[in-house]
Amino acid sequence: MRAVQSIDAMAVVYTATTLVWLLIALRFVNPTQIVGRGGRR
Repeated sequence: MRAVQSIDAMAVVYTATTLVWLLIALRFVNPTQIVGRGGRR
């Protein structure tokens, strides 16, 4: 049995999907608000 490899593959897929969702969320959230909060202080 190769249970460890299947779990590893699932973990890689899970992390990849979460990173993609984070990128999509950052794209849809107003970047001007984030830049304004960080740079204009």
